[in-house]
Amino acid sequence: MPTLYVAPDLRRADPGKTRRGSRKGCPFTARRADNEAPDERSNMPTGDVETFHEDGAWHNRVTGDSSTTGGPHRTKEDAVTAGRDLAKERQVEHIIKNENGQIAERNSYGNDPRDVKG
Repeated sequence: MPTLYVAPDLRRADPGKTRRGSRKGCPFTARRADNEAPDERSNMPTGDVETFHEDGAWHNRVTGDSSTTGGPHRTKEDAVTAGRDLAKERQVEHIIKNENGQIAERNSYGNDPRDVKG
């Protein structure tokens, strides 16, 4: 007769520490408790870098974050250079917009899920 695998009990040893998840008690969807240390990846936002024109100046921001990154740039080229460096550092996509807000260019600097030839 084959041996059955029994999963270990994944509940917390200390029930006083609660998890903030949508499904309490499920170890796969539960989040870290307030007193647990964050992992390294949580310090950096995961959004793409966007270069755009606003109020007479060029800016960069991480999508999903309302604040801009770095200062305003006088030229589009300066802003694109700073945005490209930030996107490469974060290994995300760099979205460059024209003055009218339309996307002019998109460049991926890592973590590209598609394997496209050419």
